[in-house]
Amino acid sequence: WGSMARYVAAMRPDTVETAFFKAVMATHDARLSEARAHIIAAQQLLQSELTALVGESYHRAYRATVQVQQLAELEEILLHKADPEAMPLPLLLSVWRGRLLQAERSADVWQEILSVRALVAPPARDPQTWLKFSNLCRKSGRGALGHKILSEILGEDWDAHWERMPRQAAHASVTQPTSPDHSPSTTASFLAGGAALLRSTGEMTSSAA
Repeated sequence: WGSMARYVAAMRPDTVETAFFKAVMATHDARLSEARAHIIAAQQLLQSELTALVGESYHRAYRATVQVQQLAELEEILLHKADPEAMPLPLLLSVWRGRLLQAERSADVWQEILSVRALVAPPARDPQTWLKFSNLCRKSGRGALGHKILSEILGEDWDAHWERMPRQAAHASVTQPTSPDHSPSTTASFLAGGAALLRSTGEMTSSAA
């Protein structure tokens, strides 16, 4: 976290990425009011950017939509940290798992989304999702990252556990389908949902002001 703080200090102050990383650090340190302010700043910067990108570049628009989701989930994490009984972690995990099914089945996209969720749900807390991500990493040629995730879930001696596990169970544990087939309509739904979420956030921010 010290390295991240130094990295952010060297970034331009008026970018989505800077506001996002500041929000992540403040959330990690339980500075909830500060985190919320940085989230709002990032959402405001994203609002005009996403509107312009939707008609310009699919890849960049999708990347911005992922950022919308990251910020929304940071807000949910703040709610959980502020009142765990009102926003219990099992409820969050259920919502997040359903939401992840609509995301592009890409190791890069999943890593960005899960990096935020790891603030409250690291691999050991949500092995179901992280095992699927580990399998996705393996299929994407990122075996080292997949191995690291398995180590965090199962412990450093997971290789020994793996050898004792029946072959069918071992295979099933990391090859559960991560999602239905990601057709263009599903991806379009994810983009549309992100845009709607950002519009509603902007409206709430404006009314609050």
